[in-house]
Amino acid sequence: MDPRTLKELTQTAEKEGFIRAQRLPMLSAKAVNFVIEWGVERVKARTLLATLRMQDPKWVDPGRQKRRVFRSARKQTCLNDPGQRTYEFNELGAAPDHVVRNLIQGIWDLGTRDEQLGIAQVLIDHEAADVYIAGMDGPN
Repeated sequence: MDPRTLKELTQTAEKEGFIRAQRLPMLSAKAVNFVIEWGVERVKARTLLATLRMQDPKWVDPGRQKRRVFRSARKQTCLNDPGQRTYEFNELGAAPDHVVRNLIQGIWDLGTRDEQLGIAQVLIDHEAADVYIAGMDGPN
């Protein structure tokens, strides 16, 4: 646009009572002090996975299953130690969903907000989970 035309347009607008808009100052990003203690958060994440597994109505204690007699001693040790257990895809996806639901609903059973965010981050990063967080009305 021609500077002369812009100047005439501005003058006409001012005569008609329009007020020149003032730009608001730029907002600066708030610094977030979010440091994850991976060791502590990893233990809490593994504990959460074990807890959610035990709350499943279909879960049976590995020591009480009939097929335990066919398992190797190494497999028995892994099943009895929650730190060595492996988890299925749906369990790995349900854990971050559980943490996010707690954050949304203001439930602090897993620790403070930052601790819960750390647990969710560990679950997503270190448990190799493809995360789908269901909506509040969606399936559990």
